[in-house]
Formats: sequence, C-alpha cells, structure tokens
Amino acid sequence: MKAPDDISDYQPSDDDTDAAHYDGDDDDDNNNSLSLSATAAAGLLSPPPPVRADLDLPDGGDAAAGSTDTGTAVRSLAQLLVGRNVFLVRHGNTADTAADGGTAADDSKRKLTQRGEHQCANFLALYGDHMERIVYCLSSPTQRTVATSSFLGYPDPTRVDCLYYRTYCTDEMQKLDDMLGYAPLGDYLDYNDGYGATMYGPVRTMLGRELATALAMEFDKAETVGEFEGDVLIVTHATTISLLAMTILEACSGGGGGGGGG
Repeated sequence: MKAPDDISDYQPSDDDTDAAHYDGDDDDDNNNSLSLSATAAAGLLSPPPPVRADLDLPDGGDAAAGSTDTGTAVRSLAQLLVGRNVFLVRHGNTADTAADGGTAADDSKRKLTQRGEHQCANFLALYGDHMERIVYCLSSPTQRTVATSSFLGYPDPTRVDCLYYRTYCTDEMQKLDDMLGYAPLGDYLDYNDGYGATMYGPVRTMLGRELATALAMEFDKAETVGEFEGDVLIVTHATTISLLAMTILEACSGGGGGGGGG
C-alpha cells in the first residue's frame, strides 16, 4: 500500500470529511470517515481544532500516571502533554471481514479501502499545516490504523494494544454496542441512568494509565537524542477515540484523567 505522491488532486467532499462520529463499535464501516476528535463530550458535528494541553498543572500526580515497571519516572498524563497539541484520529474507511462478505481473516486484519486512502489524503489537505510539529505517533496494532498512520506520514507508529477496543471490550459492552450502534458517547455513558459511565469508568482509567506509560517511554527515548519537544498523533477506533478525548481533557483540566464519572 503506497501513500499518494500528490494529494493536490483530492478535494474534500461531504462524505470524506464527514465529522467526528463519537460512535460505537466500528464493525460497520459503510459510513466510515477519517475523523479528528478534540472532545468526546461536546458531540461536535465538524472536526474541531486539536486538543492543546496548555494549562496550569494541578498539584501532585493522579491516577493517569505512567508505570514504574518500565523504569520510567512516574508522571501524570497532564504533565506529559502540557504545551503539546494532541491529534486523535480514527482510521479511514475499511473493507469487511470474511464473515461479513469481505476478505479480511479477522477484524484486526481489515484493510483501508480506496475511499479510506482518499480520506487520508483529504485529511492531510485540510490539516497538514497543523500537523507539522507532530513527532510522536501512537496507533492501535490493527492493520487499518497502522495504514492510516502511514498515509498521514508516519509509517512506523508505536503500537499500543489498549488503543484497539477489542482488547478491553467485554461481553456487556458488546451487547450495549449492538443495542446503541453509532451513537454519541454520551448515549453510552448515560445508558440505564448512568450505568454506562460506571461500566466504562475502569476503561477510561486504564486508557489514561496506559497512554501515560506509552508517552513517557516515547519521550524518554527521544530525550536521549535531544528531541523531546513535539506534538502527538494517536490513531485509533470508534468509541476509543471518544473515551481518550474525554480522559485527556479531564486529566489536563485537573479532573483526574479517568474514573467512574460521566
């Protein structure tokens, strides 16, 4: 799969620049579109600017700190992201699995369609100027997210398992997804008088912790060669993109970076 040599031929269309869907499981990608998320909670209908974690840090650390198991100093997600732009991007349109009439052996092996490749080119045309400071790229380990990273100019992203929703999706979460489908994250969290928020609370805590660990390791490696500064690109999936946005915003506003709240 080769990235387009010249993206100037691609003009954004309503389909390809369709807004950030804060939705559920992405098994059905008929309406898939590359999307940029700045906030999960707002339910925005068009891609907003990237999150900028430029803030006064709360005193002390929090539950979104990195793990000492890696030999890395424990730092909160807010401390790691202060002063950086964070781009949260959902993968482009993908083909189905064999079970759904496609050719992919399983969900993680699904490939970008030609439309998905065009969405990446359109995304670069729209946001390329804002992405010039990106140094760090994290991706879920699936074929479609790694390919999206490559088309956006980052052919060897750091694979982070928790960015793939199937690594944490329980049977109960899957049933809720089957029930709600492509719906705003708020619908999931508000389900059954807030039970959804309780169910996804541990996931948000886990995402904050694992993201902080991965970023700390990346920054420490870069610091050894004198390249610490730079923005962050994270390529992931539906639902996860919204949970990540919510986790990052709460951590950087002193809200704790996860937990059981709505």
